[in-house]
Amino acid sequence: MRLGAVGLVPYAKPGSKELFQLFEERFQDSEGYLLENHGPVVGDKDILSAFYTLEELEESARIAWELRNESRARLIEKDN
Repeated sequence: MRLGAVGLVPYAKPGSKELFQLFEERFQDSEGYLLENHGPVVGDKDILSAFYTLEELEESARIAWELRNESRARLIEKDN
């Protein structure tokens, strides 16, 4: 994936000093971020590159979600 590591920033009210502080504390940890209950934050060399990076992040998240649900369905089937 072109983005690399994606960090999670805990929830705080939108636009609050707390949200900015939580984001700042994790700024060096990752190349992209998921702000809990807000959404993704990514950057790149220009707006179109950032858009494609965001699109790739969303598709990777969708695939991970579906794989996780598929694994759970298989576990349930084995239990029955």
